[in-house]
Amino acid sequence: MKLNLIIDASGIFYRSLFTIGNYGTKKDEKLLYSEDSKGIFMRKLATDFAALVKSVENVNRVIVCLDSSSWRKKIQIEDGGYKSTRKKDESSIDWNSFFELTQEFTEILGSRGYIISKIKDAEADDLLYLWSRELNSVGESVILVTGDRDLHQVVQTCENGCFTVALDPVAQRRKIYLTKETLENRKIVEPGEVDLFNPDSWNSSAGDILENLIAKNDHQIIDPVEVATKKVLLGDAGDAVPSVVTWIDKKDITKTRSMTETKLNKVLSSLPPLNWKKLKTGEFTDFFTESVNEVMKMNLESSEIQQKIDRNIQLVVLDKAVIPEEIQQNFAMLAERITSSPVHIPREQILEGTQWWSERKTIVPRSYSISFDDIEEDSPFDVKTEEPKITKGISLPKDKGGSSALF
Repeated sequence: MKLNLIIDASGIFYRSLFTIGNYGTKKDEKLLYSEDSKGIFMRKLATDFAALVKSVENVNRVIVCLDSSSWRKKIQIEDGGYKSTRKKDESSIDWNSFFELTQEFTEILGSRGYIISKIKDAEADDLLYLWSRELNSVGESVILVTGDRDLHQVVQTCENGCFTVALDPVAQRRKIYLTKETLENRKIVEPGEVDLFNPDSWNSSAGDILENLIAKNDHQIIDPVEVATKKVLLGDAGDAVPSVVTWIDKKDITKTRSMTETKLNKVLSSLPPLNWKKLKTGEFTDFFTESVNEVMKMNLESSEIQQKIDRNIQLVVLDKAVIPEEIQQNFAMLAERITSSPVHIPREQILEGTQWWSERKTIVPRSYSISFDDIEEDSPFDVKTEEPKITKGISLPKDKGGSSALF
């Protein structure tokens, strides 16, 4: 069975950026402004990408998905638009350089043979979904590499024995998200697949691949239909998508309150099992609205709730019934030309021949030395104490998990 690693590029780009912090910058200088700062970032990108690919065994193909300007931004939302609440820190980062460098890094990966996927008006999430369904349909399995929980609705188990799982690559929470059926199917041994005289066939069954993944990572069983349905009803604050149930705060009329997941669970407890497709047809909207009014002590109209449900389905659901036909047609033409790709390329080979790599040792944050291909560089840490050396103008960042390492 072929296994595809499909990577959400934005997750790598931003995590690498915030891991290096202000390392290599001068006082009052923006990150990525100087050539030294740009070089550190590019080498960090190469390290993280190489380490990520090396960390997953039995991969046959690597696909990198990139964001384009989203078609969802055309959908009207009260108090703003899709992702309108996202703001970049203009004071400390040269964002023009960031986008130029990530574009260059993507082109470098493409020149090395990796499959680069970008389609006008499509988000990377759309492409991760479409690639998953395309590859699963021909009997190939998929690992979606992303820290975005929106992609949990894409995991699935197929009748043909293949699967899609999601891998959050951040070290402090590294975990495989999969369906109950996929977890149970890992014990299945597929007869006739293994040829003792062909090493490429060893450990190649769906069960073997899953066993290796689960042995090396924590895992969590999820229900993708439930994930999508709750996202429709609760919205997504990170993308400025409001809940279908909102109200003005009585104490502060400038604030809008939304239904919580706890309240939603109470609302759903008195109803038959719902999914977003049933809500889309409207057959259960009256029952849902009635339960909301009872639990939340409100007086909402079904028609208002249905309008918001229809809007949120467009904004948060990843499905062929939602993604515009033009994007799907452009993807189909892209998928027809799919080829093989290299798997693991060490970081020095990724950057070889570019201005960003040389044989000269460069002091970099400690997370540079943490990789799966035994690449080591000098570190600003003291070898004996493992504590940072005191160097003026340098601060080593920590992510929310409390570590400066990505992998």
